[in-house]
Amino acid sequence: MNEHPPDPSAVRTIGTITRSKHGNNGQHAPLLIAGGGIAGLTSAIALQQAGFDAVVYERSEEVQTAGTGIILAPNAMRALETIGLADDIRRAGYRCVEGLAITNEKGHVLTKHTSTLHEPLLAIHRAELHRLLLGAMQPGTYRPGHGLVSFEQRHDGAAITFENGQQTEGSGLISAEGLNSLVRSQLLPSTRLRYAGYTCWRGTAPLQPQAMCTESWGTGTRFGIVPLPEGATYWYALINAPAREAELAQLTRSEIAARFRRYHEPVATLIESTPKDAIIHRDIVDFAPLPRFAYDRVLLIGDAAHAMTPNLGQGACQAIEDAICLADCMKRLEFAEPAEAFRTFEVLRKDRTASIVNRSQAVGRIAQLGNPLLCRLRDAALRLTPASATRKQLQFLYDPR
Repeated sequence: MNEHPPDPSAVRTIGTITRSKHGNNGQHAPLLIAGGGIAGLTSAIALQQAGFDAVVYERSEEVQTAGTGIILAPNAMRALETIGLADDIRRAGYRCVEGLAITNEKGHVLTKHTSTLHEPLLAIHRAELHRLLLGAMQPGTYRPGHGLVSFEQRHDGAAITFENGQQTEGSGLISAEGLNSLVRSQLLPSTRLRYAGYTCWRGTAPLQPQAMCTESWGTGTRFGIVPLPEGATYWYALINAPAREAELAQLTRSEIAARFRRYHEPVATLIESTPKDAIIHRDIVDFAPLPRFAYDRVLLIGDAAHAMTPNLGQGACQAIEDAICLADCMKRLEFAEPAEAFRTFEVLRKDRTASIVNRSQAVGRIAQLGNPLLCRLRDAALRLTPASATRKQLQFLYDPR
């Protein structure tokens, strides 16, 4: 086994997937992907297009049809271009050509973020994105109702056991199980989720959207508004609160709106217009950057590897970057063994994702300040921040090449 990781310059972080003319590239068993979310599905598509057999095993019996919205930044759209999905996703989404404005609770603009890469932020229903990804997979390679309960590494691959008692073997195991990854918990049992100090409600209101994405910052509170297609608006609301505060999950729409009574319209209207059973409440958590992603023939990707707070809108985007990078490592370097490609993936992805995890934490601390005086100073600093500084931050996020 090669104990030294390959030179990162040997492969690009985001590359163009070239279809193989040789079927499975000599691969004797499929790559097993645990988890059918964005990371797992996109990885399967990219690997299949690169000529590798890849099968996704998803715990849930049902295909996801509920949920709220999601924003795909230019880096995610560029990655999706390489697997031929960007145009379909653009058609199904809402192109936020005016960018994102950060405002105060009265709606006065503090700063504005606009992509300089000729690719605006794209907002899409999460269920619609899931549908498009499923449709791009090879038939028969998505297996719902297969929740992972254990795995075993072997000299020539990996074996996994499911809740239904079935077992299967493959050339490698890719954990795309998300925040609560069973694979990660067994590989790194000391990893602990970190509560960010604030909790979140999310919903989709059947109201005609505004043209621009906005995020309004108050004192220990925040409210985001994201336009969606078909006359809908995705919103999210955050407040500082103790972890696992049971009463917050039981708040009515009016009680949630009351927490944001100082905010501009249409904040209250959006909350009140959302069906009660369509409002999702969760505490915001992440975990500290991991020392490793690759463990011989087992690999962590997406939230299983680098769960991050939503403050930079990069959780799904980094999962998509992971998928394209993984397929690049498998195909371009033409490794016979997944373990070598997995180690190269780690070299290419670990530092970038760790930086985004830490930056996202820092943005959240500033956005959720609870001291009124510090909030006034924060707002003044945002107004005075030069556009060049904002562009530099966006360049790091949106153009990783």
